[in-house]
Amino acid sequence: EPSGSRIPGLDHHAYRSVDKGMLIKGFDRGLVGVAVGSRVQLDIPADQAYGDNPEHGEPKGALRFIVDVLDAAA
Repeated sequence: EPSGSRIPGLDHHAYRSVDKGMLIKGFDRGLVGVAVGSRVQLDIPADQAYGDNPEHGEPKGALRFIVDVLDAAA
């Protein structure tokens, strides 16, 4: 279990492994240089997420995520 407490009301998802390019650009850019063991808030502008008018039901506009960095590979 990650250090710290879960934030009530958030939809919590866990990924075992995420490689560069698997998620939206804002994740790739927002996690660069973040230390293992950190909890970070990523505020991702629309142009680094799905945009203001996504075509396939993705959320529009800016997005906010709370991320626990549990491990990293070079």
